[in-house]
Amino acid sequence: MSEQNSGMQEDVLSARTRYKDLVVRIWPYIAEYKWHLLFVTGLVIVHTIVGRILPNLVGYAVDNVILPKNLELLWKICAVYFSLEVLRLLMVIAETYFFQVLGLKVIYDLRSNVYSHIQKLPIRFFDRTPVGRLVTRVTNDFSSLADLFTAGLVSVFTDSISLIAIVGAMAFISVKLTLVVLAISPVMLWVSIWLSQKARDTLRRLKKRLAMINSFVAENISGMKVIQLYVQENRHIDRFKKLNTDYRDVQLENLKYLAWLNPVLSGFNAITVTVALYYGGMLNDQSAIAVGSLIAFLMHVQDFLSPLRNILEKYQTFQASLASAERIFTVLDEKQERIDGKLMPAKVMGHIEFKNVHFAYTSDVGNVLEEINFSIKPGQSIAIVGATGSGKSTIVSLLQGFYELDTDSGGSILLDGQDVRTVHKHELRRRIGVVQQDYLVFKGTIASNISLNDPLISRERVRQAAIKANCEELISKHAHGLDAEIQERGANLSTGEKQLLSFARVLAFNPDVLILDEATAHIDSQSEMLIQQATKEVTKGRTSIIIAHRLSTILECDRILVLDGGKLAEQGSHDELLASGGIYNKLYNLQLSKQVAH
Repeated sequence: MSEQNSGMQEDVLSARTRYKDLVVRIWPYIAEYKWHLLFVTGLVIVHTIVGRILPNLVGYAVDNVILPKNLELLWKICAVYFSLEVLRLLMVIAETYFFQVLGLKVIYDLRSNVYSHIQKLPIRFFDRTPVGRLVTRVTNDFSSLADLFTAGLVSVFTDSISLIAIVGAMAFISVKLTLVVLAISPVMLWVSIWLSQKARDTLRRLKKRLAMINSFVAENISGMKVIQLYVQENRHIDRFKKLNTDYRDVQLENLKYLAWLNPVLSGFNAITVTVALYYGGMLNDQSAIAVGSLIAFLMHVQDFLSPLRNILEKYQTFQASLASAERIFTVLDEKQERIDGKLMPAKVMGHIEFKNVHFAYTSDVGNVLEEINFSIKPGQSIAIVGATGSGKSTIVSLLQGFYELDTDSGGSILLDGQDVRTVHKHELRRRIGVVQQDYLVFKGTIASNISLNDPLISRERVRQAAIKANCEELISKHAHGLDAEIQERGANLSTGEKQLLSFARVLAFNPDVLILDEATAHIDSQSEMLIQQATKEVTKGRTSIIIAHRLSTILECDRILVLDGGKLAEQGSHDELLASGGIYNKLYNLQLSKQVAH
């Protein structure tokens, strides 16, 4: 349902698109290639002028060559006509090619800018924005915007100039005849635009219904096991039939308007040619216009229909492209994360202090953390435990600077005496290594997943990190060793192997402070033994914060912090907390009883 609502909202957004604003946004990217644009514009103008010369050349041939029977000049006229047609053809090829090259350059720059901008957005943005929507912005929306340059803009630009040139050429031959033809144009144009508008409206509704079908199919295929388990196949088939029927009905409505559009334009052409022929014949009878000039005028009238039809047809392309542009620029309007601040020394000792920390993700929701006070000495290993939602991951996110405390009432977080809000974000995050519970592995090789292709990390450093993280078995079972291929999202790795790679990555980057965020939450006991050994290696000589559900993984920590409802309820060693008989004691006994039961 959320995807459907999203699609509907975007359609409303498209309906409110302001062309002028979006053109203003796109223009700086086009202006980077102003000489290219001027060159293409020159090609269009030359092409248009040649196109208007051709009918006049035919008219001249009729009046000055054919009727006077001056056949000696005929072959020269024919040669000139053929040469101009070839030139016009070459102009069409050139302007199409160079216009599309311009479009590709603009799209390349804009896409690069958008991706670079996304990389610098704060985590809050990604919290509220679905990944699929961002992928659509960088792929589908750019494909639609590319149509604006490769098809829509080329056609509308050249056709608009052609229309102006055609009217000018007609007026050059006969102002009276031109006014008569243009007098009947408004009604036919209004009908054509009305039909085009209706077709565009139904096209928007089609996209909305197609988005609903896509969302329904994706959701049901991914949940097919549940549907079959509860024998709901027929009910879901009926729901799909209804969505499919709605889509078909709107499609038929769209076809109806499109079916009328071309006949109306053809009728417009027939009427204008008929009127021009009749009134032109009367003017010829009054010797107000020559036969050849009348023929040239009629050729201009015939040419008038083609660019008009193209503009109306490309109007829908414009609408879709500009709507995509609006969504793209909505992403660019998001404020980037503030990363500037003080530099840190080459080596951080790892003294961490939380002083009266209060934090809420949004103003309309209560605090996630309240009155958090604790200190971690350099080299100490601290565990944080508590129920889901107690604020464990929030603490480490604040330490990394992904979220900032309120300057007035949020308290402060210090690293080696410096408030993390005042430190350059890149400097801060280079000093803090994290092994997450979501074992993110990239498509590539074992080596590239450890080094993340950082040129500062040598091959030998990668190898040593892999050995210390107990990745020898993973490396040895592949013929290519460190260069063994890793499939997308680590599809050819076990959960434990992904986690070991995460430990190797941390060792390769060698941070001063280490965070293990639920590092053993989803692995088996055998993998846990290897990871426990890797944990000892990565925490050696570093200030470490370990978040764990499995209390057995934190027994050797110097101190344990127990969170409850966003507050620091207890802290002490394992033995001290057991002896106190508080929250930690209950959590430990509960887990112990489950292990005994199994």
